[in-house]
Amino acid sequence: MASKYTLAFLLAVVFVQTLPTFQSLGIPTQPREELISMFKPSEINAIIEVDGIIDAVWDAGFKIMSLILQNHLHTVVPFGGTYPAGCRLCYATDSVIIYNNNTITIFVPVDESFSDYENWKVLEYQFVIAKVDKEAFNSGSVQRGSELLTCHSYRNVLVTGYGSINNVNITHWDIYNDGHIIVHGVQNFFNCRFGSL
Repeated sequence: MASKYTLAFLLAVVFVQTLPTFQSLGIPTQPREELISMFKPSEINAIIEVDGIIDAVWDAGFKIMSLILQNHLHTVVPFGGTYPAGCRLCYATDSVIIYNNNTITIFVPVDESFSDYENWKVLEYQFVIAKVDKEAFNSGSVQRGSELLTCHSYRNVLVTGYGSINNVNITHWDIYNDGHIIVHGVQNFFNCRFGSL
């Protein structure tokens, strides 16, 4: 049993390292039209170094997703790799820019989820534009029935209960949370065919 997961992990590492862009996974690299006005580069809200995110995700045991984020986080965040002229810090480190006071929440699935190639095709559903954390659930700003806007797909995901999205439970809260990028661990990929969003 362990060798099956070891082989899947090694194959995933090789696959992730050889990806030129998310387009290989069928993930658009351009944001949805409605996101352009939300994220259009105007006011920089935060410059976030990717190393802190990938280290936290790796240390929490989500190794495959850590490698994916290391290579592609700046392409997932709308305009995350669009650096303003004169921003020396942006080019000095591997960083992502968050514009206009937005928050991205990333739901990282467990490594075993990557053994099914079909899951790779729905990776885009794991990135939403909203502050999704325990505080948001407790305050009611995120509640059962709330639709969450995904970064690149043309379908949203649905909150199906406290700490549950598309009937997939959050198992590791706040793996990383700097207020602009939040990362939670989940038990599986979100089902892209869930509901009719």
